[in-house]
Amino acid sequence: MTRFIRIVKKYYSIIAVIGITIALYLIRYESGYFKSDIETFQNAVKKYNPIIGFLFLIIISVYITIYILTDKFRLKSKSDKKEFVIYNSFFTILLTIAIFISIDGTITNAALLINKLKSYDTIERSYKVGFYDNEKNKLVVLDRDFQHIDMNQKTYNLIKSDTVIQLKFEIGVFKIPFDPILAK
Repeated sequence: MTRFIRIVKKYYSIIAVIGITIALYLIRYESGYFKSDIETFQNAVKKYNPIIGFLFLIIISVYITIYILTDKFRLKSKSDKKEFVIYNSFFTILLTIAIFISIDGTITNAALLINKLKSYDTIERSYKVGFYDNEKNKLVVLDRDFQHIDMNQKTYNLIKSDTVIQLKFEIGVFKIPFDPILAK
């Protein structure tokens, strides 16, 4: 147990980066967004993803190099240093490959999470009403695809005869509309 604690203390920053990356990649933050808005955002930032991945590689490489050169890490012989550099280079390459593979999802999830932190404006859009799902208490509207909106039966009864409705969206930090509600 004490060995485990020593390893965690020694590599806490690397463990934190890996943990945050896994959390951003595995947890889906798409609730409250329309798929078309997410796709528009992904297409806009897709060209920057390799740059972000490359910057991540540089930051990790510099961090490991500084860590090796400081007195915090003391290796006794040249063979220990060589082995450590090879091991950490291999680790950096594997981590970078994992980031490159998951960079689209990671950036999208981080942006969707940050986007909801603050609302700067609202926007109204018109959508064609599909149907009301009684089991899930959701209104289904058509927007290139079926989109589900949380709504109670009473509110749906008010708009039942309408074929087109106005939805009001909050506009977040990255200008991605989220949390649609029925406009009055």
